[in-house]
Amino acid sequence: MDRDMIISIDTEEPNKPKVIIEKNEEGSSVAMLSFVPEFKLKDHQVEAVFLVDCSGSMSGQSMNLAKEALQVFLHSLPANSFFNIIIFGSTFQSLFPQSRKYDDDSLKDAKDSSSGISANLGGTEIYQPLQHIFQKPLMAGLARQVFVLTDGQVSNSSACIELVRKNSSNNRVFTLGIGSSADRHLVKGMARAGMGTAAFTTQGEAITAKVINQLKNALQPCISDVSVKWGNTNPLEGGGEVAVEIVETVKTLFGYGKPKTKTETKFSIHSQVPSKIPAIYDGSRLIAYKLLDKTMDVNDEITVKANTTEGDLEVSLPICKDSFIEGNCLHQLFARKMIQEVEEKHEQENIDESKKLITALGLKYNLASKYTSFVGVDEKHGNSSTFMVTRHVKNQMPQNSGFNDIGNAPRSRGFQAQTDCSSSPTRSFQSRSRSALSPPGAMAPPGASAPTEMSKGGGFGGKTGAMAPPGAAAPTRSFGAMQESLSSFTLSAAPPQASPMSGCIIASTSSDVLRLTMCQAANGSFPAQADIANILGVQLENVKDAGKTINSDENFSTTWMTLVVVAFLTEKCKEEKDVWELVVEKAERWLQNSGPGFNNFLLGKAKEFILQTT
Repeated sequence: MDRDMIISIDTEEPNKPKVIIEKNEEGSSVAMLSFVPEFKLKDHQVEAVFLVDCSGSMSGQSMNLAKEALQVFLHSLPANSFFNIIIFGSTFQSLFPQSRKYDDDSLKDAKDSSSGISANLGGTEIYQPLQHIFQKPLMAGLARQVFVLTDGQVSNSSACIELVRKNSSNNRVFTLGIGSSADRHLVKGMARAGMGTAAFTTQGEAITAKVINQLKNALQPCISDVSVKWGNTNPLEGGGEVAVEIVETVKTLFGYGKPKTKTETKFSIHSQVPSKIPAIYDGSRLIAYKLLDKTMDVNDEITVKANTTEGDLEVSLPICKDSFIEGNCLHQLFARKMIQEVEEKHEQENIDESKKLITALGLKYNLASKYTSFVGVDEKHGNSSTFMVTRHVKNQMPQNSGFNDIGNAPRSRGFQAQTDCSSSPTRSFQSRSRSALSPPGAMAPPGASAPTEMSKGGGFGGKTGAMAPPGAAAPTRSFGAMQESLSSFTLSAAPPQASPMSGCIIASTSSDVLRLTMCQAANGSFPAQADIANILGVQLENVKDAGKTINSDENFSTTWMTLVVVAFLTEKCKEEKDVWELVVEKAERWLQNSGPGFNNFLLGKAKEFILQTT
């Protein structure tokens, strides 16, 4: 098959908390906790860094999906955030030297530059750009959120996951696996290590809702201090390995009564998995397993406790008679999760012990792993005199991966921004190439160019010289042309056309909600322009005339159009709330901050206008 077979299963109560305790034939019991938390904490200011895969394997539909996802990300950012974009392949380039404040100018620069990106940067080397991001100092008062958009085809996935884990205290990582050939081990592994969430998208799927959900999770404060109490009499677990102090008991003048050494409790088969509960998010499922020393009873309960910036959040889930089942399914799920935990967190520290534990789990619960496999034995004795025949079967390439078209793809000089000739001087993306940042064992792809030295005054292709005076507008930045020596290929699909009036990305196949999202200003407002009125299905003059009956001030036109768009989304597009929720929040925040623009009376008038005219 050239793609995954995806089976969707709906349940009557998908978000209902569940506690299941399974007892197998040997008498052991495994408990599983599954629930979807629901809470709302105050959003915090973020620095969003988008890391976009532009390697050759992304050519075709995967690149189009990545560009659509990036556009949605850019237009959904909060008004008070900072952001940057980095594209990578065999080399990587930054849009800005440092993350810039999210406003109309920086948004336009990002849209103009990202519309021209294509899969022409050679091989996939994600380690160097990740390390480059993590080495950047944190911006004061901002939480850094890294969004990785990739098909994940790398040879050093374990090193990348470990790099994310080492920097998870200051950087949250969210991943979006793109295309039918996305590496789930890398995409999910980096999200787990970076205390973020992972999502996947393929051709034909609606990508907007998944992107918005990723961004909504990133805007929440990180709730990573989570613990579980498996029964009323058991202690809380979930904080990972516990440090234990050993006190000197020998009566001596050197150290009596003081801590002598510190040890850490060993990860064993009786540990909860995951041993450290991952960060939890509103609406994202949490699943944990525990091999019980003794079975639990009816009327006992499992308690989940999370420490947050707004106090402790806690929930207790009772155990009833329906919680008990018999079989071996939960035991196998528990063992598979524990093998994953050992491979990602403990194997490098203790290879021998980890190998023993993985092997024991694989043999005991019939699981394939890096140390165990299934062997088929045919005990029948055939009497056939025929000989075996060898057939050559061609490898099947993943659907829409672009591999089949590489030989016929035209050479590209790289990325060129679609900017207006009258705009300020265009500078290229900051270019970095392979260097000493490469992890051990990482290899350059055949034909890759030599490292490119950065100029002091700008990026690859940028101008050098005197710096801009304080207060001067930042120059427009774009993706610069890459070296011709790189193996690069362009997409056949043309980028979406921008409206000359408002800069909205207009695509006939997009939904009204997505098209309106692309027309929203960085501060959250919607200007009174014909493009927006056309999406609403009304004449611009009719919108303006309706606003003048309430307030004749010309400055009120933007306020009124914003109210009308909010009314349209909330009244006419209720089924797509997961797509427009952040758009409406940003618009309402702008209305509240701009004066008496947002109140029930004005919103009511806007709803009346929408219901009467659309």
